[in-house]
This record gives sequence, C-alpha cells and structure tokens, in this order.
Amino acid sequence: MTSSARSPNSTVARNVAIGLGAAIILGLIAGFVIFGMNQGRFDPSIPPAPSAKPQDLAEAQRQDLEYLRQLPKLDRSFTAETEKAFADRIDLALKDAGSMSPVRFELEVSAAVALANNLETEVIPPDRRRRLHRLPIRFVPFSEGLYVTKATAAFGDLLGARLLAIGGISMEDAITRFDAHHAGPDWARRYLARDLLEAPEALQAVGLSAQSDAAMMTFLMPSGTTETRRLNALPGTLDNQTDYLPWMDLIPGISPGRDDENWLDLMANPDRLPVTENSVSEPVSFARLEKPNAILVGINPNDLSDKDLRARLDAVLVGLREMTPHHLVLNLRRAGAVRAGGDAEAYASFIDALPQALPNGAVFILTGAGTGGLGVELIARLQKAMGERILTLGLPPGQMRRHWAAASHRLILPNSQIAISFSTTLRDFENGCTQWSACGFAASRNSVAVGPFNMDVTFVLRMADYAEGKDSGIEVIKALIGQPD
Repeated sequence: MTSSARSPNSTVARNVAIGLGAAIILGLIAGFVIFGMNQGRFDPSIPPAPSAKPQDLAEAQRQDLEYLRQLPKLDRSFTAETEKAFADRIDLALKDAGSMSPVRFELEVSAAVALANNLETEVIPPDRRRRLHRLPIRFVPFSEGLYVTKATAAFGDLLGARLLAIGGISMEDAITRFDAHHAGPDWARRYLARDLLEAPEALQAVGLSAQSDAAMMTFLMPSGTTETRRLNALPGTLDNQTDYLPWMDLIPGISPGRDDENWLDLMANPDRLPVTENSVSEPVSFARLEKPNAILVGINPNDLSDKDLRARLDAVLVGLREMTPHHLVLNLRRAGAVRAGGDAEAYASFIDALPQALPNGAVFILTGAGTGGLGVELIARLQKAMGERILTLGLPPGQMRRHWAAASHRLILPNSQIAISFSTTLRDFENGCTQWSACGFAASRNSVAVGPFNMDVTFVLRMADYAEGKDSGIEVIKALIGQPD
C-alpha cells in the first residue's frame, strides 16, 4: 500500500519553486511596465499624420502647422512659457497659410521650433541644406570676420575674401535676421546661421535679396579692394546622400556640391592645413605635436552610437600608451550628439584609465559651437575626475551643460516633409540628475555635478593663423606653457 503523504523536503522544494516562479513573473511584469514607461517617456510614439489629402497649398500648410502643434507633447524641453509662445507663433503662421513660399514656410516652422531654446530641438540642418539651392561659395567665421574658404572655379578669385555685406546690409545685421531660427547661445546661433546665409531663397525670405536665385554680396578682396558681386545660385540642390557638414568648409578636397561642380579651396596645398583639420575621415585622429610635447586627438564625427563611442575612447588610450606624450590636446569642436544618450560606462572606463596613460601634464580641450552633448559630458566627467589638470580653450560649447537630448525618432510634417528633432532626456552636468524619470536609468545612476561651465581661455579662430597652416588653439597652448615657435 502506497502513501500519498509528501516528505517535508519535497514540500519545501515545491514552495520555493512556486515562490521563485512568482518572483520571476512579477519581475517580468515589472520589467515590461518599466520598459513601457521608459519608451513612452524617452522615445514616445509619433502621432499619426492626417489622412485627408490637401486640396491646395493653403490646406497643406495648415495641416502641417496643426500637426506641428503637437511638438510640445513629445518634446520635454518646452516650459509653460515657451509652449505658449510656440502656440502663439503657430496661430500667427496659420493666418498666412497658402501665401508662404516653401522656404518662408520652413523658416516659420524653424522659428517656432527654436522657441524651445534647446539646441537639439530643431529642424534637421542636413535635410534643410539638401532642400535649398546654394551659392557658389562657402565661408567660415573667424575672429576677423567671415572669409571665403571654398568657391566654384568661376569665383575662385573670391577665395580668401572677407564678406562685408549682403544686399547692402552689413554682415552683423544680416546674421541677426536668422537669430530667431536657431536655438542655443548667441555664438552657436551665429555659427549655425551659415546654412541660411548661403541659400539665396532664405536670403530673399528675410529681405536680404530681391531674388530667390541670386544674391548681391560685397567683399573685401585679398588685394585690399572692395567689390560687390552678383552670385547666382547653383542649378541643383545637394544629393540626398550627401553628408557634407559646415566644419568641412575648412578642409580642402571635400566638395560641398555635386560631382559635376568644380570647387576650389583656399588651402590648395594640404601640407599647409592646420593639424586639427587632418585625418578628418578617421573615427579618431592623432597628430604628434613637438611644441608642446603632446598628441592632438580628434573624435569624429557627430551622432555616435554607444558602441562607436566606447571604441573611440579606447583608441585614445591606446594612442597615449604608444606615443607617451607629456600633454594631451583633445579636439572636441566636432564632438556633437550621442543619439543613444551616452554610455556612462564607456566614459567611466576611459577616465579611470586616463591618469595612468597620461601620468603628468595637462589635458587641453578645444571647444566651440560644434561641441555638443558628447563633448559636454566628456568635459564634465574629466573635470570631476582630474580637476585642475583639465583646461578648456576656445568658444564655449554650443550645447549647454544642462540640456535636453534628442530622442531617436523625428517628427516629420506630412506635406512639406520637414523633419524635426525633439528632445526627451535631461542631461544635467551642472547640478546633477538622480531622477530616472527625467534622465533615464543609466544617467541617474552615474550622475555628475560640476557646476556652471567656465572657459579657461576664450578665443576665436584667426584667419591669419589658418592662412599660415596653424590652429589658433594650438598657438594659445604654446603660449600658455612657454613653448612658442
């Protein structure tokens, strides 16, 4: 006869198994809930576009503006005040629906979006560059003014000329006409305005040109004479696959136009190119500097993934160990956004290893308007770990130390197809951020607070240095440590 009674051990095992199973189920449920909250907060779903096909331009622009009105529901960088200003701007634009040219409409959209006053909440610049016709020159802001660094063959004599006026309006006043279309600090807006200053359609929209296909520009020529020239727009727009970015205007051999356009460079001899502009196609570039005894490291390009960032920072450590310099010069002028929100572990492992890889000397960091979230976080973490060994030089980063970082999705207006980046994740290296609901799990666990950002040395790139194949930042560093040429 068999007994149905269970042994004490089997009962305990059964209860443990039930408990473990329940814990696993509860953990999975909690994980799904947290994942859903995380997705909804930091990467929300894009609202459906209107299904009705517009009958005319007025209806198409109204549809786009009403769709755009939903941006503050996605973008967390808006305050109550800026959200109201945004809604008021949309209301005003709706009154002009149907009477706006595509470029004027795009400027109205960018002005509304810029009211968030967050650098990563924006009309996507590369997309806009591909929509607009361009002038046959490119120019770069230096301390002495805006200088032509690239031109088509027909305008090769303008290389090295300083732009004085557009349509009879001084450059200072001309640039301010685009201030409302960019967010961020003044120096960043001035840097970003080049996208529109090189597009005659945009110049016409703000009253700087009487025509949409040409502009009258006044130059101080290299010979010292002043000339006013009519520049016609190039016949085609940029190819959709182009990835030309404004910082490339300094670099010879990279064409800002189509393959059938013959572009010339101010620095025709690459051997004269400043060392900061070499090897820009490499993920990480290295250059040995004898004065000072340092290596220059550049991290390229923008929009790195977490995996790419970790690999680049590891490469910097390898370079330091192999070259054994006394100082490190870190060029972060092009260190833009990390779309995935950063990789705290990658930063931590790099910063933990850096003092051993660079036991003495300083870390000089070159910054500028193109220094975005990647650069801002790296600088903050380095300053927290290494204190006075970190020196920042140049213009302050275009991104603020406390800012909202962009989500991976874009809001695309249904008719104009204007793409807008919206921001959902707080990055605060001034005060720190320990709330996952604002900063995300990884950032809140690895919060860093280093106070307001202050430049150690402020300067603007000099055209005179560039023309001699020098970088103004390297020249400043030489002077600081007493090693001039």
